Amino acid sequence: MWFRVVLMVAAAASALITLYLASHRSANPTVFERWSGDYFVVLLAALTGTAVLAACQWRPIYQRLHRFRVPLVAVPASITCALLIVEGGIRILDALGVSYYELIRDYEFDKLDDAELSYRHRPNHENEYGGAQYSFNELGLRDDRLSPKGENEYRVVFLGDSVTLGIGALREDTFVTRLGPVLEARRKAPVRTINTGVGSYNTVQQWRFFRRHGDALDADLVVLVYIGNDINGMIRLNPKRNIGLAGLTPAEAFSRLLGLSWTYRLVNHVVRGKPADRDQAKRDSPGWQDSMAALAEIARECRKRNVPFVIAHFRRRRTARAKALWEDMGAIAQAESCDLIDIRPAFDGVDLNTTYVSRVDHHPNRKGHGLVVERIDSELARLGFPHR
Repeated sequence: MWFRVVLMVAAAASALITLYLASHRSANPTVFERWSGDYFVVLLAALTGTAVLAACQWRPIYQRLHRFRVPLVAVPASITCALLIVEGGIRILDALGVSYYELIRDYEFDKLDDAELSYRHRPNHENEYGGAQYSFNELGLRDDRLSPKGENEYRVVFLGDSVTLGIGALREDTFVTRLGPVLEARRKAPVRTINTGVGSYNTVQQWRFFRRHGDALDADLVVLVYIGNDINGMIRLNPKRNIGLAGLTPAEAFSRLLGLSWTYRLVNHVVRGKPADRDQAKRDSPGWQDSMAALAEIARECRKRNVPFVIAHFRRRRTARAKALWEDMGAIAQAESCDLIDIRPAFDGVDLNTTYVSRVDHHPNRKGHGLVVERIDSELARLGFPHR
């Protein structure tokens, strides 16, 4: 009797899934003016599966299957149990630091839409991502409240993305926070470093943010920490980024459900590996051109405010793309009378794996941030910053 119940439940579940798939309308329908060709194949497969499970209720077929009822149920059940054990082990051990994807998901969910910037942090907001506490001030910065500048205070504003923000690191471990006391000791007068980093911001967004909040930041020096992916186009917040499945296409719903599995995330990370075009120079791409133009605009905005501007190129390796970016940024620095420094020498002779938050998350850990502190401090000292 139990075997028949199992077959009936499986058939009912398959029928419901098929009906759900059939309710979807493809963007470019070619079959019955409703589904695309590829989607129709998936729908036919689901319909076939439902038909097979329904046919299993027919007495002659059921009697044949009944003889093998134990292995037919035991094998899938064993595989499911094994997968659940693997999933639990990966979550407990956090293999290769795969919890990074959970951190990023929670962090992205907390962002607010912004017409000009695409997105921003919630102002006056606190939350924990990946075991680290994040507190955002009135401008949505991972920093203290912006009080009026104190007597003889020197302010260094850092523009950047998730590396500057300090994804995966405690605030007190980030290079922006740690540079404050270092610069203050060298200046022998108050120095405040301000962290404006926002995860996934590109150069255009950093320029727009500085243009919007330049007066409130009241900088004496602006340092933009440039990352190779700053040439990527502006990312828009996904309006379907809520945790539920409402409003999603079947493919999106399946992808979201699959993404809940840490085992899938880990396997996907290992299989996907390093993007093939990661180190290629694409100077003619719109993102590259927009990034260089935004760098020049930040330099001009700083010059208008009579504030020195320094571009700090964050790179760990010598690559074709990094070399091309360095050359183009050097041309902008010369044309716009600003300074360019290279953070790469900080990582010379260092095992890079020891500077990552994890094998999955290559944001700098405490050691990585410490190396950046030393390099930026020495380069700023060479340039004569901060002034007395």
